[in-house]
Amino acid sequence: MTYQDFESQIVELITTALSDECTIDTKPAIKNNGITLHGLVINNGKCNISPTIYLDYYYKEFENGANIDKLAKQVIAQFFPSREGWHITSMGFSSAAIIPSPLLKILRNVFSIL
Repeated sequence: MTYQDFESQIVELITTALSDECTIDTKPAIKNNGITLHGLVINNGKCNISPTIYLDYYYKEFENGANIDKLAKQVIAQFFPSREGWHITSMGFSSAAIIPSPLLKILRNVFSIL
């Protein structure tokens, strides 16, 4: 199965599992090292941010014999806990006290590298 077929099938499985409660978009992302990764963004309309879940790892797992239904469930499981209770506004960045703890850790790591 080609990557494009895999992506189409996994999007279909996720769409079916989540029904009408979410929209799903796929897009390539060129990273700083020049590598292009294939991102999947799920938006449930209840939060104004959505993580990009890169499907490249899941495709490699599929090529190594993993079941695509189980991989779709893993993608869904990765999405839901990642944003629970988050709502970000531009005012939110004026005070570290109101940035959710998981996001604050990520931001601190990013800024320590810069």
